[in-house]
Amino acid sequence: MRAVAAWPQHDSPELFGMHANAEIAVQAQQSRQLTETILSVQPRLAGGASCSTEDASKASVTELLASIPAAHDISSACKVRAACSAHAF
Repeated sequence: MRAVAAWPQHDSPELFGMHANAEIAVQAQQSRQLTETILSVQPRLAGGASCSTEDASKASVTELLASIPAAHDISSACKVRAACSAHAF
């Protein structure tokens, strides 16, 4: 386990026969993707809307929570499963 922990956390492009600039290109692409993702989750405010970012976030969370199905009653499900298992044998 120590040998694995001693391995480098990052593979250099040279290991794959690539030029060192390949790493720069990958990092630039990852930075662009990260920035696009951050911007895509920012709430969009419509023309004259006076809604704060916090209010827009709360509305999004409320909408998301409303779309989650109700929790199952685990103890009832276990009892039904146990009853079905007892009759199966």
